[in-house]
Amino acid sequence: MDKLVFFLGKWKGKGVVLEKGVQYLEESTYIQLRSSPAIVINAQQFTKHAETGAPLHAENGFIKILPLMDGVARVEASFSHPFSLNEFEFGTFGDNTLTIEASLPEHFQRGKTAKGKQTTGLKREYWLNENGNLCYRIHLAVDGGELIPHLECEMEKQE
Repeated sequence: MDKLVFFLGKWKGKGVVLEKGVQYLEESTYIQLRSSPAIVINAQQFTKHAETGAPLHAENGFIKILPLMDGVARVEASFSHPFSLNEFEFGTFGDNTLTIEASLPEHFQRGKTAKGKQTTGLKREYWLNENGNLCYRIHLAVDGGELIPHLECEMEKQE
């Protein structure tokens, strides 16, 4: 199954923060660390403002694709953010789709210095489009609210 991980490699592209209309440039890298008994991938993502080049966000994490069970590949993922947040997500992996979600309070850890709104829900959807580009859509919930569309991005494979 590890040869079917569609998002491995280095990707570059452009995205938008939907609620603000802010465009950003992104570089993401997905490196496979192991293939058995589960596929483990290191994920690194960096964004900067599309016009000014100012850094916006970064995250690092791991995506673990578990062996097929009843024909479904389950996924566990963890991501760390520089604003003192760790998230744990769960979902499924298909031929060219990955959907992972965090929806319970225990799926989020905030550091003592974290300020501002609290992330209370997150859903990530990844897929390859008809041009072979990696696309994603992220929905975000804060302070107990509903998930709302937050980010969309399309990236071309670099290597």
